[in-house]
Amino acid sequence: MLTAAQARILLLRHHQGASAAQLARKFNISHWRVHWWINRHMSVNPSEILANAALKHEVVLLANQVKKLERYLRVSASVIKRMQPNPRKRSIMGSVIRAKYGLTRTATNKLMGVSPKAGCRKAMSAPGKSIVEDMKRYFAENPGQGFKKMFSAILEGQPYSEHQLQKIYWAARLRVGDRKGRALKQPTPAVRRGVDGTCSQPVRSPPDAGLS
Repeated sequence: MLTAAQARILLLRHHQGASAAQLARKFNISHWRVHWWINRHMSVNPSEILANAALKHEVVLLANQVKKLERYLRVSASVIKRMQPNPRKRSIMGSVIRAKYGLTRTATNKLMGVSPKAGCRKAMSAPGKSIVEDMKRYFAENPGQGFKKMFSAILEGQPYSEHQLQKIYWAARLRVGDRKGRALKQPTPAVRRGVDGTCSQPVRSPPDAGLS
């Protein structure tokens, strides 16, 4: 077989009037092979052969790079699995990575070694008990503080985002108002109703009631 440069020279010589026998002797190939090259590239400009060869070479290089990156991806997924065996936590970490780097769900889940359809929505509706217990312990020691100070003190660096942790905080009813309890409503005075069902003045206790 001829290289791209040799094929270009062969076609140029053919366009200049060289015979098949001369080309066969020069490139040490058969007459059939000379006619094969001429018929194959009859409508192609000789200068385009090198361009096509360069494109094919770039495609081969890109394919090799893709294979190398896929291998690195498999190695990374294996390392992540060893460092975090829990697939649920890997899925939650993947949601943070996806939001930060703009990756697709499928690519992120492949990197984290979880199912392509895995997500973190269930973690929002069913928060981890350990995180809620940490929050309760913190508020037992710091009863007057809210979410922001608690997040800065004990929750930074978690695989959850701040918004997810705030939802867990709300779902566990750990806001300051919920922890202190809401003020009880004052009981409404009893109302005396007549025989016909109409309301009259409310019944009030006498001033000295309960003193005797």
